[in-house]
Amino acid sequence: AYMDNNIIVFKRDCIYAFNGDGPNDLGYGAFSAPRKIVHNLGHSHGQTDILQTDDGIYFVHENTIYLLGRNLTVNGVGLNVEDETLGDLYCCVFDRYNDRLLWWWSDGSNVCYDLQLRQWTTFTLPAAVKDACFLPNNKKLLYTWETSSLATYDMLSPVYTYGGVNQSLTITTPWIRLDSIESYQRLWEVQLLGQWLSSH
Repeated sequence: AYMDNNIIVFKRDCIYAFNGDGPNDLGYGAFSAPRKIVHNLGHSHGQTDILQTDDGIYFVHENTIYLLGRNLTVNGVGLNVEDETLGDLYCCVFDRYNDRLLWWWSDGSNVCYDLQLRQWTTFTLPAAVKDACFLPNNKKLLYTWETSSLATYDMLSPVYTYGGVNQSLTITTPWIRLDSIESYQRLWEVQLLGQWLSSH
């Protein structure tokens, strides 16, 4: 991968970086000597399973998602969703329209990272997604199921169905201090802040 002035090389157990233009047509010039920037941590999946954003490069090591920042330091951004990434990684994609990253796993579990909100969401589909790509011109995700069927997801549509069935969404809230709610009595109502698009 190429980031700023560095060429990044991922191995299974370490990460290297080097720079320079390399030799020209006459053989003059060279790359810098590679330097090991990360020890005991690397990218343990396929070369296409890294996602490059303005933040840096997201990669997966032993089913945990990490970010190699532009300052060449590693942040374990996916440690909070390790329980959702236990299967084999099938594919990942950068949804540039919604500014989010998505990873699909063999057990049907999926994780999504919102680059604006810096928050994770998880969801499970009826079948595992085998491969996916983002189509920027018509703002759609194109993906194939493990069953080899082909499907598209329209990013502009407020409703998503699989096989004609609406997909549910579970929301996890921060810890609610019950002692501050009328001395352990009851929640009268819960309000969601957002934009209403349609019934689902």
